[in-house]
Amino acid sequence: MPSRHGMNACENVLIVSAHADDEAFGMGGTLLRLRDQECRLTWLIMSRVWTPRWSEEEVEQREGDIDRVAEFVGFDDVIRWDFPDNRMDEYPRDDYQAKMIDVLEDLQPDTIFSPGPSDWNWEHRIAFETVEASTKPVYSPYVQQIYAFEVPSSTDWGYQGYRQCHRNVYVDIGEYLTEKVKMCSLYSTEVGEYPHPRSPQGVEYWSAMRGMECGREAAEAFYAPRIVHDEAK
Repeated sequence: MPSRHGMNACENVLIVSAHADDEAFGMGGTLLRLRDQECRLTWLIMSRVWTPRWSEEEVEQREGDIDRVAEFVGFDDVIRWDFPDNRMDEYPRDDYQAKMIDVLEDLQPDTIFSPGPSDWNWEHRIAFETVEASTKPVYSPYVQQIYAFEVPSSTDWGYQGYRQCHRNVYVDIGEYLTEKVKMCSLYSTEVGEYPHPRSPQGVEYWSAMRGMECGREAAEAFYAPRIVHDEAK
C-alpha cells in the first residue's frame, strides 16, 4: 500500500492559538478533517481576556465560548496559558519558548499548526515565532510538519507588500464548510456583519476564494515551513 504523506499522515496534532477563535476562523475545516482522521488533537490557547479590559460578563462569555468550541470539535486536551490578551508583547520571548518546550516534550506532536508570520496582529506573530524558536530539528525531531494558517481580518488586513508569507498548501474543506461556519458562530463576540471577513458570508467567500485557487469548491490555505517525509516503514 502507498504510504501516507502530509496532513493525511498526522496522528498527534498540536493546534496553537494566540487567542481562542484563531483556530476556528483560520483552520476550522481542516481541524474537523483531522478529527475525522481520528488524530489526537491538543489545543493550546496562549492568552486570556481579562478585567477590567473586558467586563466580567465578557470574560464569562468568552470562557463559555471556548468550552462550546472544545466540545464541538472534540479536542483530546485543552491547554490554557494565562498571558493577557493584547499585552503579550510585554513578556520576554524566552517565557513563551520555555513553556512551549515543556508542552512539546510532554506531547511530542508530529504536527503543529499556528497563526502565521504575515498577520498584522503581533500576538499571532508571537505564536508563530514561539513555535519557530521551540522546534529546532535537533531537539524536536518528532515534529515532522509545521503549518501556519491564515486568520481572516488579520492576515488579509496586514500590509502584504511589507510582510508576506506565501501560501503553499491547500486543504479541501468542501464537506466541512457548513460545520466550520457553525464553529465560528460559537464565538458570539467575534462574528461580524458582511462585508466583515468574520461574518458567515465572509467565511464562506474566503473559503470559496481559496478553493478557486486550487480547483476545489472550498479550501483553507497554509504556509508550511517544515514537512519531513520519512521512508515508508
